[in-house]
Amino acid sequence: MPEAEWTVYHKFKPYFVFGQLDMSKEVLIPRTKDGVAGFDVINPLYCYEGGKMSMQAAFAKDDAIKIERAAIIVNRGWIPA
Repeated sequence: MPEAEWTVYHKFKPYFVFGQLDMSKEVLIPRTKDGVAGFDVINPLYCYEGGKMSMQAAFAKDDAIKIERAAIIVNRGWIPA
């Protein structure tokens, strides 16, 4: 996406996504902030609608984990060590 399009149409615009935050795939990236050691916390958020999954298909099958779902990466911020 061109930077001009991002700045005009998407920057600071709120987006709402419904999904499930996967805590088992959490990634901690070491970073120092103001002289304090800590971590940036990154998690995937699997969207309920999107990709190749629909809510109807998820409830119709026994194992919904096998259904491909769209995911986004969420930066949950910095935490001290």
